[in-house]
Amino acid sequence: MMKNPQIAGVVLIVGLVLVLVAAFAGPPRLYQDPDSDNRLQIIADYPGRWLASNLFFILAGVVTAVGLGLFSLHLRASISGWITGLAAAGYTLGTIAWMVLMAGRAVNPEPYFRNYTFSPLTVALLWLILVGLLLYGVAFLQAGYPGWLGFGTIAGTGLIGAAALFFPNQFYASFPPQILYLFTLVSGIVMLRQ
Repeated sequence: MMKNPQIAGVVLIVGLVLVLVAAFAGPPRLYQDPDSDNRLQIIADYPGRWLASNLFFILAGVVTAVGLGLFSLHLRASISGWITGLAAAGYTLGTIAWMVLMAGRAVNPEPYFRNYTFSPLTVALLWLILVGLLLYGVAFLQAGYPGWLGFGTIAGTGLIGAAALFFPNQFYASFPPQILYLFTLVSGIVMLRQ
Protein backbone atom coordinates (compact mmCIF):
# COMPACT_ATOMS: atom_id res chain seq x y z
CA MET A 1 0.00 0.00 0.00
CA MET A 2 1.25 3.49 -0.86
CA LYS A 3 2.28 5.90 1.85
CA ASN A 4 1.41 9.62 1.78
CA PRO A 5 4.60 10.86 0.07
CA GLN A 6 4.19 8.18 -2.58
CA ILE A 7 0.60 9.24 -3.26
CA ALA A 8 1.77 12.86 -3.53
CA GLY A 9 4.55 11.72 -5.88
CA VAL A 10 2.10 9.95 -8.19
CA VAL A 11 -0.16 13.02 -8.24
CA LEU A 12 2.81 15.29 -9.10
CA ILE A 13 3.85 13.00 -11.95
CA VAL A 14 0.26 13.00 -13.26
CA GLY A 15 0.45 16.82 -13.19
CA LEU A 16 3.43 16.75 -15.56
CA VAL A 17 1.70 14.21 -17.81
CA LEU A 18 -1.27 16.61 -18.06
CA VAL A 19 1.11 19.44 -19.07
CA LEU A 20 2.44 17.23 -21.86
CA VAL A 21 -1.10 16.35 -22.94
CA ALA A 22 -1.93 20.08 -22.97
CA ALA A 23 1.10 20.85 -25.11
CA PHE A 24 0.30 18.13 -27.65
CA ALA A 25 -3.47 18.81 -27.62
CA GLY A 26 -2.95 22.37 -28.89
CA PRO A 27 -3.35 23.40 -32.51
CA PRO A 28 -0.56 22.04 -34.75
CA ARG A 29 2.37 24.32 -35.64
CA LEU A 30 1.01 27.09 -33.39
CA TYR A 31 4.27 27.93 -31.63
CA GLN A 32 6.46 27.27 -34.67
CA ASP A 33 5.03 30.21 -36.61
CA PRO A 34 6.52 33.55 -35.50
CA ASP A 35 3.79 35.65 -37.16
CA SER A 36 1.01 36.74 -34.77
CA ASP A 37 -1.68 36.84 -37.45
CA ASN A 38 -0.83 33.32 -38.57
CA ARG A 39 -0.95 32.07 -34.98
CA LEU A 40 -4.36 33.63 -34.43
CA GLN A 41 -5.58 32.06 -37.68
CA ILE A 42 -4.33 28.64 -36.56
CA ILE A 43 -6.27 29.06 -33.30
CA ALA A 44 -9.37 30.08 -35.30
CA ASP A 45 -8.95 26.98 -37.47
CA TYR A 46 -8.68 24.67 -34.43
CA PRO A 47 -10.90 26.19 -31.71
CA GLY A 48 -11.59 22.85 -30.02
CA ARG A 49 -7.95 21.95 -29.75
CA TRP A 50 -7.12 25.44 -28.44
CA LEU A 51 -9.78 25.15 -25.74
CA ALA A 52 -8.75 21.59 -24.83
CA SER A 53 -5.10 22.59 -24.53
CA ASN A 54 -5.89 25.44 -22.15
CA LEU A 55 -8.23 23.27 -20.09
CA PHE A 56 -5.52 20.61 -19.72
CA PHE A 57 -3.06 23.33 -18.62
CA ILE A 58 -5.57 24.43 -15.97
CA LEU A 59 -6.13 20.82 -14.86
CA ALA A 60 -2.36 20.24 -14.66
CA GLY A 61 -2.03 23.22 -12.33
CA VAL A 62 -4.82 22.00 -10.07
CA VAL A 63 -3.50 18.42 -9.93
CA THR A 64 0.04 19.62 -9.14
CA ALA A 65 -1.21 21.95 -6.38
CA VAL A 66 -3.15 19.02 -4.89
CA GLY A 67 -0.02 16.84 -5.01
CA LEU A 68 2.05 19.47 -3.22
CA GLY A 69 -0.77 19.98 -0.72
CA LEU A 70 -0.78 16.25 0.07
CA PHE A 71 2.97 16.37 0.52
CA SER A 72 2.61 19.37 2.85
CA LEU A 73 0.12 17.44 4.98
CA HIS A 74 2.59 14.57 5.18
CA LEU A 75 5.47 16.84 6.24
CA ARG A 76 3.62 18.98 8.75
CA ALA A 77 4.37 16.58 11.59
CA SER A 78 8.08 16.24 10.80
CA ILE A 79 9.12 19.87 10.29
CA SER A 80 7.90 23.35 11.11
CA GLY A 81 4.31 23.45 9.90
CA TRP A 82 4.58 27.08 8.86
CA ILE A 83 7.13 26.27 6.13
CA THR A 84 4.92 23.74 4.39
CA GLY A 85 1.85 25.89 5.01
CA LEU A 86 3.46 28.91 3.33
CA ALA A 87 4.79 26.72 0.53
CA ALA A 88 1.34 25.26 -0.15
CA ALA A 89 -0.32 28.68 0.10
CA GLY A 90 2.16 30.30 -2.30
CA TYR A 91 1.92 27.50 -4.84
CA THR A 92 -1.88 27.35 -4.59
CA LEU A 93 -2.30 31.11 -5.05
CA GLY A 94 0.10 30.95 -8.00
CA THR A 95 -1.99 28.12 -9.45
CA ILE A 96 -5.16 30.19 -9.11
CA ALA A 97 -3.45 33.01 -11.02
CA TRP A 98 -2.34 30.42 -13.63
CA MET A 99 -5.94 29.21 -13.98
CA VAL A 100 -7.22 32.76 -14.51
CA LEU A 101 -4.47 33.43 -17.07
CA MET A 102 -5.17 30.20 -19.00
CA ALA A 103 -8.93 30.80 -18.97
CA GLY A 104 -8.43 34.35 -20.27
CA ARG A 105 -6.06 33.09 -22.93
CA ALA A 106 -8.55 30.40 -24.01
CA VAL A 107 -11.36 32.94 -24.42
CA ASN A 108 -9.34 35.78 -25.95
CA PRO A 109 -5.95 34.67 -27.34
CA GLU A 110 -5.22 37.89 -29.24
CA PRO A 111 -3.52 39.81 -26.40
CA TYR A 112 -1.20 36.85 -25.82
CA PHE A 113 -0.03 36.65 -29.41
CA ARG A 114 -0.05 40.26 -30.55
CA ASN A 115 2.21 42.82 -28.84
CA TYR A 116 2.38 40.75 -25.67
CA THR A 117 3.49 42.53 -22.54
CA PHE A 118 3.57 40.75 -19.25
CA SER A 119 0.69 41.53 -16.94
CA PRO A 120 0.64 41.85 -13.16
CA LEU A 121 -1.14 38.49 -13.12
CA THR A 122 1.78 36.87 -14.95
CA VAL A 123 4.24 38.39 -12.48
CA ALA A 124 2.11 37.31 -9.51
CA LEU A 125 1.74 33.73 -10.68
CA LEU A 126 5.45 33.34 -11.32
CA TRP A 127 6.56 34.79 -7.97
CA LEU A 128 3.94 32.93 -5.95
CA ILE A 129 4.91 29.61 -7.54
CA LEU A 130 8.65 30.36 -7.19
CA VAL A 131 8.30 31.24 -3.50
CA GLY A 132 6.20 28.09 -2.97
CA LEU A 133 8.81 25.91 -4.68
CA LEU A 134 11.67 27.61 -2.82
CA LEU A 135 9.98 26.86 0.50
CA TYR A 136 9.45 23.26 -0.58
CA GLY A 137 13.21 23.12 -1.20
CA VAL A 138 13.75 24.22 2.42
CA ALA A 139 11.18 21.64 3.57
CA PHE A 140 12.99 18.87 1.66
CA LEU A 141 16.20 19.72 3.50
CA GLN A 142 14.54 19.85 6.91
CA ALA A 143 12.60 16.62 6.41
CA GLY A 144 15.67 14.57 5.46
CA TYR A 145 15.06 14.24 1.73
CA PRO A 146 18.18 14.07 -0.47
CA GLY A 147 20.22 17.24 -0.17
CA TRP A 148 20.51 17.58 -3.95
CA LEU A 149 16.70 17.81 -4.19
CA GLY A 150 16.44 20.58 -1.60
CA PHE A 151 19.46 22.55 -2.80
CA GLY A 152 18.55 21.96 -6.45
CA THR A 153 15.03 23.27 -5.93
CA ILE A 154 16.30 26.31 -4.02
CA ALA A 155 19.04 27.06 -6.58
CA GLY A 156 16.80 26.50 -9.60
CA THR A 157 14.00 28.69 -8.34
CA GLY A 158 16.57 31.29 -7.25
CA LEU A 159 18.09 31.43 -10.74
CA ILE A 160 14.68 31.76 -12.38
CA GLY A 161 13.73 34.48 -9.89
CA ALA A 162 17.00 36.35 -10.56
CA ALA A 163 16.40 36.23 -14.32
CA ALA A 164 12.87 37.57 -13.83
CA LEU A 165 14.12 40.31 -11.52
CA PHE A 166 17.10 41.53 -13.54
CA PHE A 167 15.83 40.94 -17.11
CA PRO A 168 12.03 41.25 -16.76
CA ASN A 169 11.12 42.25 -20.32
CA GLN A 170 13.09 39.48 -21.97
CA PHE A 171 12.19 36.95 -19.30
CA TYR A 172 8.42 37.38 -19.29
CA ALA A 173 8.29 37.56 -23.09
CA SER A 174 10.04 34.22 -23.56
CA PHE A 175 9.92 32.10 -20.37
CA PRO A 176 7.48 29.18 -20.60
CA PRO A 177 6.03 28.69 -17.10
CA GLN A 178 5.51 25.00 -17.91
CA ILE A 179 9.25 24.56 -17.19
CA LEU A 180 8.39 24.86 -13.49
CA TYR A 181 6.73 21.45 -13.71
CA LEU A 182 10.19 19.90 -14.03
CA PHE A 183 10.77 20.73 -10.35
CA THR A 184 7.55 18.98 -9.35
CA LEU A 185 8.33 15.99 -11.62
CA VAL A 186 11.71 15.42 -9.96
CA SER A 187 10.12 15.90 -6.54
CA GLY A 188 7.40 13.38 -7.42
CA ILE A 189 9.94 10.78 -8.54
CA VAL A 190 11.90 11.18 -5.30
CA MET A 191 8.69 10.93 -3.24
CA LEU A 192 7.82 7.66 -4.96
CA ARG A 193 11.13 6.20 -3.83
CA GLN A 194 10.62 7.15 -0.16
